[in-house]
Amino acid sequence: MNIPVVNGVNQTAGSVRQLASGKWQSTVRLGEGRGAARVTKTFATRKAAMAHLSATRATGMASGEMAQQTVAQAFDVYIASKVLKPNTVQTYVTAKGHVVTSGLGAVRLKALKPSAVVAFTTWKLTAVLKFAAADGALSFAPKTSSVTEYHEEIPVITAADVAKLYEAAPDGFAPMILLGAFCGLRASEACAITVGDIDFLAGMLSVTKASDEVGAMVTTKTARSVRKVPIAADVLVHLGAVAKGKPMTDTLATNAFGQPVAPRTLFTTFSKIATEAGVPITFHSLRKFYATNLLSAGVNPKAVAKYLGDSVQTMLKTYALVAATDADQAKAAMSKAFADVAAA
Repeated sequence: MNIPVVNGVNQTAGSVRQLASGKWQSTVRLGEGRGAARVTKTFATRKAAMAHLSATRATGMASGEMAQQTVAQAFDVYIASKVLKPNTVQTYVTAKGHVVTSGLGAVRLKALKPSAVVAFTTWKLTAVLKFAAADGALSFAPKTSSVTEYHEEIPVITAADVAKLYEAAPDGFAPMILLGAFCGLRASEACAITVGDIDFLAGMLSVTKASDEVGAMVTTKTARSVRKVPIAADVLVHLGAVAKGKPMTDTLATNAFGQPVAPRTLFTTFSKIATEAGVPITFHSLRKFYATNLLSAGVNPKAVAKYLGDSVQTMLKTYALVAATDADQAKAAMSKAFADVAAA
């Protein structure tokens, strides 16, 4: 990430980049204009460089420079100063878009008042403002009572929306739409699915690994994320057509060059597809579509959580048991959803 300079004033005060040697360099710019000082240090890992960036930025904040940032720029600083997973970065980028659209993004932190954010709600704004307050860039301490934090703002998409996305997707990328909307996979999980992960006879998908931002296979987000997901028969037909002739170790979805799709490529490609389809959503919305359809069909909430690789509320954990018939109910629910998409 480059350090943008506007009117001679450093706006983000930090960057991390990988050198040709493979090492990671953290650079913090302090002060204004040509006379701004730079604090640069090299590390073996990106995580260490990010940690150094976060700690060193405090020096720049002490000079009051952080207070000159706008709310939108504060999002950039927050993202750059944290070691976040690709999905998490995407949610912050989406939240920043909502902030900019609302008009709040152009307000400088030093001029921000509690009353300016009382009526504005986004699920990541609270974290960013608290981060800025801790650095002395705000004149008030944001609280959840003044800035409501939502876990999800994106509305549930319709079957017609999924149909538009599927039609707009390139052939190699199309399986991503199916894995998200009809299997509820996270982006990092969908990128890691290989042909051998699908049991076409049993109609089950095994989620055992994930892909990091550059496409390397890594462990799943949590131990709970390792799971088996029932797949509707109609979805299996489409996935089978894609998998036909491929080695068991090949990824199901591919990029324009026939190579595995890394999460960062998935986000970029999906964004273009969503724009072309006129459906302004993130890939995560497909996961919500999956969960909503299962719940609407009466599938046991605990089974839904199991298929998503997520937790449920304590009450549901205690009283809702996973029955043997839940997999059949899930398949039936996704068959109906798939039929709606096909007919849209």
